[in-house]
Amino acid sequence: ISAQFKTFCKSMTPQNIVDVFVPKSELRQSIDEIASKGIKVDPERGFHFTVGHIDVNRSDEKIEVVRLSIALGCTLNYQPSTSIDSQECDFIQTPPKSENLKSGYHSLCVSEYEYYVFNSAQILTRNLVEFEGGDNLNQATEEDNKCDNCGKEATIWCINDAAKLCDKCNAELHTDKI
Repeated sequence: ISAQFKTFCKSMTPQNIVDVFVPKSELRQSIDEIASKGIKVDPERGFHFTVGHIDVNRSDEKIEVVRLSIALGCTLNYQPSTSIDSQECDFIQTPPKSENLKSGYHSLCVSEYEYYVFNSAQILTRNLVEFEGGDNLNQATEEDNKCDNCGKEATIWCINDAAKLCDKCNAELHTDKI
């Protein structure tokens, strides 16, 4: 499965790979099947996922999510044709199908953080993550969202620095110096 993913990624420009967490219950496959055969993707309806957040039932005693690497490649924003005429950027509300994926594109973006891919070779299963729910999950506090550099409100998580940053500090810390 890993070799299939790498081979598929080599053919994509750009590769545009994201890591996402999907509740195990949404996958409709056993972990053994996912580990041996990969994620099943309906070639017509695709595989729907969200980047940047995960919805779980916080009251569950145990929460299980699967970490996936997904190669988005060249992403098509799936919007109604009328949005161009009216200068709006609303996305289509109906689930897309593979026929909506135009030639040269690998995935569809259906809202700010929601995507569809239609080829199982675009998905690599990384880990099963289990953690305790219930009282162990606390709501984020204002203090949890402070810039690690200046203490103002953080807007970005820098994976390379493992730091929460505000826009200003991100720009200052990541400016290429010649």
